[in-house]
Amino acid sequence: MNEKNQLFRKGERAAILSAAVLLAFSLLKGTVSVISGSVALLADSIHSFADIFSSIAVWAGLKLVQKKPTERFPYGYYKAETLALLIVAVTIVVSGVLMLKEAVG
Repeated sequence: MNEKNQLFRKGERAAILSAAVLLAFSLLKGTVSVISGSVALLADSIHSFADIFSSIAVWAGLKLVQKKPTERFPYGYYKAETLALLIVAVTIVVSGVLMLKEAVG
């Protein structure tokens, strides 16, 4: 396996580990928020859960990048990584706008 593939595999593992840790923290925060009645902790639990989708987008992008070129995509799928990063960036911006909206309101 060449160095590039090893880097992609490490990235995939990091994205999966990130999603698993975020899921565990989200469930823990949600449980504690229900027990304590903390609305702020419940909101943070939901936010952590939403972050899982960013990890999934990164993982999917890394998987697509590794696909071999096809007749339809003769240069390969290397732009999939850029698309995944765009999804993550949009998620961050939307989260920031929603937090700002809630803070002002």
